[in-house]
Amino acid sequence: MNASGSSLVATVFAIGRGRLYDSTPLNLASGFFLAGVSSLLLAELAARGDMSPVEAVR
Repeated sequence: MNASGSSLVATVFAIGRGRLYDSTPLNLASGFFLAGVSSLLLAELAARGDMSPVEAVR
């Protein structure tokens, strides 16, 4: 499930980033900036999250 969810997110992100690019660098730079900020926020949330280890499903 994680791999398919990750692929879905990557595909949606790539389509969104491609639609931002219309031969002007401002739109493309804005997309990369937003992607960077969102990844930093997600990393911060993950660092502040619960530190319990992931348990395997049996």
